[in-house]
Amino acid sequence: MRKWMVLSVVILALLAVVPANAQGNKFKVYAAFNYVSPTGSSDLTIDNAVERVEAADEAGWSIGFEWRLGKWAGLELDYLDVSYDIEGDGVKIGDTAMSPISGSFNFHLIHTKIIDFYFGPTVSYISWDDVTNLETGEKLSTDSEWGYGLQVGLDISLFKSVAIVTGLRYQQVDLTVEDESISVNPLYAKVGVAFRF
Repeated sequence: MRKWMVLSVVILALLAVVPANAQGNKFKVYAAFNYVSPTGSSDLTIDNAVERVEAADEAGWSIGFEWRLGKWAGLELDYLDVSYDIEGDGVKIGDTAMSPISGSFNFHLIHTKIIDFYFGPTVSYISWDDVTNLETGEKLSTDSEWGYGLQVGLDISLFKSVAIVTGLRYQQVDLTVEDESISVNPLYAKVGVAFRF
């Protein structure tokens, strides 16, 4: 339920930026496929035994837009959705999903008619679904988290208003389950299509 409310807000925000084009602002709106690879793990005590707990690699999707403030800078807002398997010593013990809303300040270092290369810091507010314990079926509550990271991107123009978007983002974030913290620290790789206005 929470996920769909967040998605509705992001879609409304995307629709709201289009009329601004009449005032001369430049926007990029995109949808992308994401491959998410968590780089963190934590040692937790489960059933009186210490296990290495981590999230598995998964695929997800994202939508977003960027408002170019000028030739060299832009503000980006995006929403990502991905589901995770939670593994203990390599065996699936649960699952959850994360839905970060992220804001980034992009520095556009190389921008030609064909390519646009940029990088910048990212701040995210991350909603986690409750973790389902596969052994008991119990739902374990989670906390929302703030995440911080860096991203780099390369857009390749196909036509004047259409481009392929690619990018990498690293983020430091934990998954807190019933007062236990699991380091996730995902690396996102994305590829998608953008429309420029």
